[in-house]
Amino acid sequence: MNYSNNALWVAKHKGANLEKINRPLEKLLQDDVLVKVKYCGLCHSDIHIINDDWGGIKYPVVPGHEIIGEVVDLGKNVSNLKKGDFVGIGWQGGSCGTCIDCTTGHENFCEESKATCLSVSGGFAEFHITKKEFCFKLSSSLVLAETAPLFCGGITVYSPLREFLNNQKKRVGIVGLGGLGHMAVKFAKKMGNELTVFSHTKDKAEEAARLGASNFVFTDLEQNNDRLKRKLDFILVTSNANPNMDFYLNALDRDGTLCFVGIPPDNISLGVFQLLGKRLRISASPIGSPSEIRGMLDFVEREGVFPEIESFSMSEINLAIEKLKKNQVKYRAVLEN
Repeated sequence: MNYSNNALWVAKHKGANLEKINRPLEKLLQDDVLVKVKYCGLCHSDIHIINDDWGGIKYPVVPGHEIIGEVVDLGKNVSNLKKGDFVGIGWQGGSCGTCIDCTTGHENFCEESKATCLSVSGGFAEFHITKKEFCFKLSSSLVLAETAPLFCGGITVYSPLREFLNNQKKRVGIVGLGGLGHMAVKFAKKMGNELTVFSHTKDKAEEAARLGASNFVFTDLEQNNDRLKRKLDFILVTSNANPNMDFYLNALDRDGTLCFVGIPPDNISLGVFQLLGKRLRISASPIGSPSEIRGMLDFVEREGVFPEIESFSMSEINLAIEKLKKNQVKYRAVLEN
């Protein structure tokens, strides 16, 4: 079948509302997979791209990198998929394939990594083209719309939980209960950990308990409270607010780890002596590798744990963006074609 045209939602300049345009579809190469987009999650990273918050964005740009769709065409070298398969596609759309990271299953650290919505047109579109290595076949038991946010937000929290907890049951703190944080709570609970949620929003205590947390800490009141001293083994920071480092390091026990997946607006500051006494670690984690994504999908299917979403039609994309900017989405926005 000949797919010659693609409907795209484009930001034509920095900070622009997205506009629908039509553009000829790129030529399918031998390792490419052509997907008809069914759902695409809306992530804060998409807003950063639209606003050029990280610098270097070339306009016009088509965001979208939490893609669920149906395979409609294949390059001649693609043998792991067939037409009619439903697949998921995340932030990473390519890597060099030959460096030490790529050859040891850590493609997400490749220095030549390509972003799905920067190197090519993203998922706010009718069709999307990706490389076979970064296109993941989905089980028929997965709820497709709820699976979309797993391909960026989900893997972003799943990867460090698996890496640092190493399948051991530990005392885990989750900072922030938003789009990333609520998935981290769900994953960590299903992994068998004891959970403490930290939030500057007092009203989220009941929500934290519903999602599986045993403890809730309202940080605006308890930043100087010593009752959490050495009570946690691992803290995952999912919020983008500047953290009180003294508070969180105090809460960690010996050999504890404080890991960032949210990016604070300012650089953090701390002294080495704050780490020395308990042999603490400060870390940060990006998206996961293809093997980690496959592991996450197996985990989600087995445990039946999905993100909680608010649905919009693709034509409501600018409304969804405005709601996300105002933190009015609970918890992840998903657009449907």
